[in-house]
Amino acid sequence: MTYETTPPHSFLLQWHLTERCDRRCAHCYQDQNPSQEMEWSQLLDVLNQFKAMVGQWRRQRNHFSAQITVTGGEPYLREDFPRFLELLAASRESCSFAVLCNGGGIDRAAARHLARLNPRFVQVSVDGTPQHHDALRGRNDFVRVERAVKELKQAGVNTLVSFTAHPSNANDFTKVARWAWRNGVDRLWTDRLLPLGAASRWQGENFTPSETALFFATVRRAKEVWWRRLLPHGEIVMNRALQFLVGGGQPYRCLAGDRLLALMPDGTVFPCRRLPRPVGQVFDNGGLKRIYEEQDLLRRLRHPATIPDNCRSCFYACLCRGGARCMSAAILGDPFARDPGCWQRFD
Repeated sequence: MTYETTPPHSFLLQWHLTERCDRRCAHCYQDQNPSQEMEWSQLLDVLNQFKAMVGQWRRQRNHFSAQITVTGGEPYLREDFPRFLELLAASRESCSFAVLCNGGGIDRAAARHLARLNPRFVQVSVDGTPQHHDALRGRNDFVRVERAVKELKQAGVNTLVSFTAHPSNANDFTKVARWAWRNGVDRLWTDRLLPLGAASRWQGENFTPSETALFFATVRRAKEVWWRRLLPHGEIVMNRALQFLVGGGQPYRCLAGDRLLALMPDGTVFPCRRLPRPVGQVFDNGGLKRIYEEQDLLRRLRHPATIPDNCRSCFYACLCRGGARCMSAAILGDPFARDPGCWQRFD
């Protein structure tokens, strides 16, 4: 198999500035040993690497877009985080930016600061009713997240909410959807819990294929109800692995190693944070661009012929390419195996 590298049409760098966090979520896929963090000068070096790389790709593509999503841990635990956001906002000609956080650092002043910088979005997580959410994320965390959402919306910031789904909270999704609608959330989306890191204790308690299909059907019904409400600015989206089989829309495939890389606080690069297989170090010779172009795992992940054998007879095989690589890796030990949540059968 030949692994040629051509520039993608779009690219996302999910940049984990820190692994420090003031929450200890039961389903977190990080471990409890935070890695070393970059100094300010190193942040500037990596940002310049990224801008040079995407600048070259933009010259080779008629249409190209790039984004940096900054997250953690909890990024607001870095004292220089607001300053770094200013730097990203000043780099808007090269790439857009977005923020993933737990809401703890979002008060009125922070929300207004974000509104001035105009990120594509700020995302927080809600994982069930207040009782169930707090059981996963800590006492009174639901109140904290709700307060953050209200401040963000009051300031006019595009606000996303993610819902991490597993069998014990699946029935809460419609309640979270109603809550999100009432609070003017711009976008609600969900993905399945990954039994990785601290969440590895959930191994064996994942959705079965039939439960996966049933949950996605629940999401689709909530989406249809939301649409009928005709909320001017807001939606439930179903653009994660396998969801198109129930929710319709364009078939989704995993973008890890293709249009997505994750950068850890110490400079280690992963195909995706949910697929934590080191593929290089951003400060090594050639940096991020060389890692993307030359690393074998990344080249295999993005190759169009990389499809699990037991998916090849599926109508969507070339579009889906087997579902979520991270799920296959975490549950089956092989990122190139068929997604264990898929309910399609080929006899």
